[in-house]
Amino acid sequence: MFEELKSLEPKGTCIGTPNDILQREYECFDLTIERLKQHYMIVEDSDLLEVTTTTCCCSECAKYIGRIYSFTGMDKRFPLFPEWLLKTKCAHCLGISIFPFVYGCSFPTYVEGDIIETSNKPFVDERSQACIDNYNKNISDYEEEMKDRNIFPLLVEKCPDTAPKTYGAYRRMKKQKSKSYLKLVEAAKAVGIELPL
Repeated sequence: MFEELKSLEPKGTCIGTPNDILQREYECFDLTIERLKQHYMIVEDSDLLEVTTTTCCCSECAKYIGRIYSFTGMDKRFPLFPEWLLKTKCAHCLGISIFPFVYGCSFPTYVEGDIIETSNKPFVDERSQACIDNYNKNISDYEEEMKDRNIFPLLVEKCPDTAPKTYGAYRRMKKQKSKSYLKLVEAAKAVGIELPL
């Protein structure tokens, strides 16, 4: 039994481009669901899963966090696990995790109030403004990083004398708006590449 579960563990390390990492997050998420489903339906005869809360999620994922679900619909007191979280979970929504829950034994960690009532409340976006701002900042940071990752190899190719040797050094000098970065902005402009100031 445990050998089967061990074989479902995600493999690999979190290195590579952000897109590679996001793809692995999707794969890890799917493996987690499968592992929880197999393990807890066999061992505990329970198909309940608790979905965590987070301070960084989109308006769609926000509808489904902080609840307990029945994975197969076996426990009618709880809603069926949403297809959205199973297949579509937004890659930018940080910290949404799933834990097994055994009614009468488990203590709800992320569900506030009456667990049945809270889990069955209407599926609406109840994020605070701080959570919305945090999510929007995460999106803009991600978009900026994607632009930087795409432009850095071009800078190395077109401005070899001014571009730093590593992507990390480029990000640091850009963030600090150092003298070296200002020189790079000028050198890049001369070859038709616009860098933000």
